[in-house]
Amino acid sequence: MAIHTSWAFAFGLLGNIVSFMVYLAPLPTFYQIYKKKSIESFQSVPYVVALFSSKLY
Repeated sequence: MAIHTSWAFAFGLLGNIVSFMVYLAPLPTFYQIYKKKSIESFQSVPYVVALFSSKLY
């Protein structure tokens, strides 16, 4: 039973780390937009959808 608990904890921690990294993934794009003061060819739809998805969650 102790082995099952440690595996569950490890995978739970790994899941939290991966989901946190997914939410941080657009930060380099945002920084590039901020630095150049232009959106160039970036589409805003994926970021708006991700925002609303995380708000609903």
